[in-house]
Amino acid sequence: MTSVPAPAPRKPGSRVRTVLLRLIPLAVVLLVLGGFIASTSVPMGTVTECIVTGHGVEPGGKGFDSLIVESTCGDFHTSMPKSAFTIGDQYSFELRGIHKPNIVDATRTG
Repeated sequence: MTSVPAPAPRKPGSRVRTVLLRLIPLAVVLLVLGGFIASTSVPMGTVTECIVTGHGVEPGGKGFDSLIVESTCGDFHTSMPKSAFTIGDQYSFELRGIHKPNIVDATRTG
């Protein structure tokens, strides 16, 4: 009859180390994803007295292009239709997003 060798004794804390090594990459991924989502949905307030000077289009993936509204206050992305903005008119823009501010609402003021 052959005997089966006993498993080598585990070092204290090796189980904790294994669990931590598995959890750290997951935590990093969740942190990056959370930061991305937060950066696109953070309200940035309202800018006023912006005169629209032009329109541009930024090609997007899968056929979804993004309209860029050029104004005296800066260039902003929006999902609103181009017809919502008249060149030369004055608007107040409600903005959202940190890296690429998006116009979520526009009110003609002049």
